[in-house]
Amino acid sequence: FLGFNLAVKFDNIRVNELYQVVDGEVIALSDGIDSFIESWDEGGDTIIDTESESDSLDGDFNGEDIAYDGEIRDVTVGDDGVIVVTDENGTQHTYEQPVDPETGEKEDVRFTDSSGDTRIVDSDGNVTKSSQNNGNNTLDDGSQQQFTIEEKIVIAVLEDFKTRMEAWLEVHGKGPLSDYEMMWAEGLPGCLPENAGFVNKVYGYVDELLNSEAKKKAFAAKVQQNNSFLSDIGQNISTDTEVSEIESVLGTKNWQQAGDATCKQLLSEDDITSQMVVMKLEDCPDCNLWKMPNGQMFYASRTDYAQNAEGEYLFDKLDVVYSITSGGKQYLWNTYLEDYYNQDGEKFENNAGSWYDGMLLGLGDIGRDMLDPETYKQQAIGAVKMSFAIAMGEQMGADLGIGLGPEDYKRLYVQMTEWEGQGWSRFFIKITWGVVSSYAGSFLMNSSKLRLFKVKKYTEAGIEIKIDQKGARAFTKEGEELGEVMEDGLIKDKTTGRKYDPLDVRAERTIPSKQQNPDSKPRGTVTKISELDDAATRRSLMRENESAGVLAQKGYDIEQNPRIEGSNKNPDYLIENKVFDNYAPSGSNPRNIVSNIEGKVKSGQTDRIVLNLDDSSLSMEDFRKQLTDYPIEGLLEIIIIKNKDVTPFYPF
Repeated sequence: FLGFNLAVKFDNIRVNELYQVVDGEVIALSDGIDSFIESWDEGGDTIIDTESESDSLDGDFNGEDIAYDGEIRDVTVGDDGVIVVTDENGTQHTYEQPVDPETGEKEDVRFTDSSGDTRIVDSDGNVTKSSQNNGNNTLDDGSQQQFTIEEKIVIAVLEDFKTRMEAWLEVHGKGPLSDYEMMWAEGLPGCLPENAGFVNKVYGYVDELLNSEAKKKAFAAKVQQNNSFLSDIGQNISTDTEVSEIESVLGTKNWQQAGDATCKQLLSEDDITSQMVVMKLEDCPDCNLWKMPNGQMFYASRTDYAQNAEGEYLFDKLDVVYSITSGGKQYLWNTYLEDYYNQDGEKFENNAGSWYDGMLLGLGDIGRDMLDPETYKQQAIGAVKMSFAIAMGEQMGADLGIGLGPEDYKRLYVQMTEWEGQGWSRFFIKITWGVVSSYAGSFLMNSSKLRLFKVKKYTEAGIEIKIDQKGARAFTKEGEELGEVMEDGLIKDKTTGRKYDPLDVRAERTIPSKQQNPDSKPRGTVTKISELDDAATRRSLMRENESAGVLAQKGYDIEQNPRIEGSNKNPDYLIENKVFDNYAPSGSNPRNIVSNIEGKVKSGQTDRIVLNLDDSSLSMEDFRKQLTDYPIEGLLEIIIIKNKDVTPFYPF
């Protein structure tokens, strides 16, 4: 408060759903608070010595101090009471919490790392983090755990939804669509109807949530209230995990589950449901979006419904077009007929050859027009076979045509020929791209399997995405294949198998194109070392040759002393077709080392450095700080070699 740090005690504090304190007392514990208040009331100029005040606060700690060598990323306490300290590299160290020999009670422990940050583990196992701040013990805003892991999961899903909706809105109604635009069109969250007005409404609502910390917390609390599994899937995630990292650490199944729960809550929000019944579906002009009292969402052309003994709301026959389920939009008649068939107790094999039995049901929104009530049970059996046979993960009814063999294709073609001219033209058009052309060469995308809308940013940066029977692949503007687009939107490098984001600045790091081989040697000419050279020069040239050898063994394609056409420079290496110079300092002063690197870059000799530290005890943290505080304009990359280990160091 006003530059002063005061120790306080909270008494009977009550917090509302917006995480605002609405009741209770905050009692100051610092000595001299009364005189401070008196001075304030009297308008005096009493000056409080903040340094002595801080010392007083430091003196309040009564426990064991432990100086930790390195930077601490996280401190946790296990069920067995053992303290686990994780450093910035992920290495863990364990500590037993000390016990007072007289009382037998656990004592507080304070860990102070090399950057001055502290973690205090109290006698109850609670961990408090604070950062060095001009000698004061105030909590560093950037280090506070502002959101719980459960909240971060929900926020990550909301950000993901926002990206997907934005991409979908950009291409909706356009045509024809390119391959990557088709990805965006398939990227809409499965619980949302393909209605631009409705998606715009949800997009605006999500954007509003994400722009308010209080609203994010309040919304996440609603999701948590009905979904205890969020705590289960988040229990092994570090509290320091960034929101942007949540999806990758959760895994596909847990991420889908979190998305289902978040989307269900979105569709229950008053601001959204107020417009539901008036929303129309473009490919079903007669259909309205309905939300039943039990929370079920579906499209239907009728305005009345019946309730069965189990409390389920059903429409007669196939008036319901499709329902909104956790796996996306699922055709409701498949669900209804599936239940009917399962109650009959008949079993069947899950094989791709049986799916066509259910084709009489049709697909899309026209199936309700095609069902003959007289053959209800037989077609129900076919529908169930179709649903199960083509199930992909938990989303039944998706990816129709994947796994379609030549014989299946022929039979389908014959059947479609018979149907043509019998009111099945819409059906024919509906599945031509999705099923028939999948065998002919087009790749049928599944947005739940390949979240390809995430490559929107790649296409905007000039990276081309092509789709064929092998899947989705990324190419440079020049046509060079980068690799396969994975489920999480990352690209799997064609040569090394490494997954990366090509727009991430760290992706600019040079990576080896070959497998590691202890017998590999660099191409080109080894640098000669003359006995006439002074000791410093001989040492530097020796390290230059050693660096080249180490990089070759680690799988880098490296040429020593290359000749660069059109240049009068004489670089040390050409590594993966990029020019590098070797620098092997003997000192350990980060300022001097950064200054020497800057000289190489500014002279135009190189913009990439191989830094051999075999003769230096340079601290990596000090070096990183120096480069961060005094960045070198034009520097693109630094690869560090130390004890034959290769570390891509910069860009960070």
